[in-house]
Amino acid sequence: MRLADKFDRWVEDGPFTSEDLGIYRIIYALGALLVAPDIAWLSDYPDFMFRPPPGPLQLLSGFPSPATLIGLEVLRSVILIMLGLGIWTKYVSLAAWFILSATYGVTFCLGKVDHTILLTLPPLVLAFANWGNCFSVDALRRRSESAGQAQWPLRLLALLIGWGFFAAGLTKALTGWLSFSSQASRGYFVLGFVTQDRTHWLARWIAEHDVLAAWEVVDWMTVAFELSVLISLPWWRAFRITLAVATIFHLVVLLIMNIDFSHAVVAYGAFVSWGATARRISSSRIGRSGLRVLESRRQLLTGAGGRILLMVLAIAVGAGAWFLMVSPTGTISTGPIGSNLIIVIGALIGLTYLTFEARAAVTEIRRQRAGSAEQPVP
Repeated sequence: MRLADKFDRWVEDGPFTSEDLGIYRIIYALGALLVAPDIAWLSDYPDFMFRPPPGPLQLLSGFPSPATLIGLEVLRSVILIMLGLGIWTKYVSLAAWFILSATYGVTFCLGKVDHTILLTLPPLVLAFANWGNCFSVDALRRRSESAGQAQWPLRLLALLIGWGFFAAGLTKALTGWLSFSSQASRGYFVLGFVTQDRTHWLARWIAEHDVLAAWEVVDWMTVAFELSVLISLPWWRAFRITLAVATIFHLVVLLIMNIDFSHAVVAYGAFVSWGATARRISSSRIGRSGLRVLESRRQLLTGAGGRILLMVLAIAVGAGAWFLMVSPTGTISTGPIGSNLIIVIGALIGLTYLTFEARAAVTEIRRQRAGSAEQPVP
């Protein structure tokens, strides 16, 4: 078999189904609503601080007006709600990518570029995976059997995520991050603790128990993790295990350094077998009870009443996301709630997956040992 044929088979090999992507589309839309930032405050900055990154934002002469920024937030919420409902999914996905890129691009105009690009990648790539074929208004309209799920968009998304982490890890390795004479992670921790009020969760305890050797281990583990994401790409199982470890890594970073990587956790969700998880939940006692309740309320979800219910639900979700985004309670910081919740849930899912993988590995080892013990000795 030619190398090109092997590559084609590898690209199209994968475990993901239309149900997986349909459920993930809804989860992604909700997650993006929760973690997308408030940007109206940017209009308070003077234009001399406007330093746009390379790209179309350089066409602007300064920060947009408050009305423009609020309009962008409203439009972003509407598009994400439409994406979750699965209305004109492919085109709305591309619109979601564009408006999220514009959202984060404007925040980068203060001179600091973050890793939030990972949140913008799924709608751009999965628009071509037809992730609106299940659990969507589009699917109800068509009412036709869909073709087999294309796997190459998932490979492409995995490559983009892996390359982003690989570039970050390689940069660290080449710029002295691994030097034994300094602890780079400790430097970031101290900077955030002293100047950025990153003093929550375990930060104060870590500051009181400052161990240089532990920080050096963190430096090496960080680089090893970031490089491993791309290295594990050829094997779906290894890649998913690496992402499961990543969710726990992000939770530790949140607890110690108060750094939010919820946007990355939302992107990792594309590689979860949501359909299998939903089937397992539906077969449980609680799941069967929930299905019976939904079946008894089926009429509420059809016709004009169903459309009104969906509209009310969409408005409620959008209002809740706005509440968390702009922190309207003043003294109580509601903004990080959604992001922190996503990181915690992601870590729980990752830990559960690792537990299942470890149990499967132990079972396989025991099976092989039992098989070898039954073989007669020559």
